Amino acid sequence: MLGSITFIGPCKNPIAFTLKGTLKAPSNPSVMNKEQWISFRYVTGLVVNGGGTFDGNGVTPNSNPLPITPSYVQIKDITYKNIWGTSSTKLAAGLQCSKRLPCKNIVLNNINLVHLGPEGFALSLCSNVNGASYGRQTPASCL
Repeated sequence: MLGSITFIGPCKNPIAFTLKGTLKAPSNPSVMNKEQWISFRYVTGLVVNGGGTFDGNGVTPNSNPLPITPSYVQIKDITYKNIWGTSSTKLAAGLQCSKRLPCKNIVLNNINLVHLGPEGFALSLCSNVNGASYGRQTPASCL
């Protein structure tokens, strides 16, 4: 079980985050001291791979939505590779970037995220994202 964690750069790229096994979120989100479970900040050229599983444990950290504010961060040159897991919500994958600073050169390679709830199959949603997808894509890629 893993509480909140943030990986902070800057770092020389490329940076590889390799997950072998399962990272499981706490069943009680109030034990986390942050809004995010796992986050990467100030990292260029991040590659997430390893064939492991992120298990969000079916909980939402906060039932009150955060206010939408303009982004001052651009996400670019990121590869998500061999990502497997389950989603507690129908929206299993979301890449929502700002119009002012769109996400660039995003690569999805062999993604398998399933939703087992009564709402039906998992979905993905992309806004203002440039990139490509390869291999298995569940849910269907929005790129």
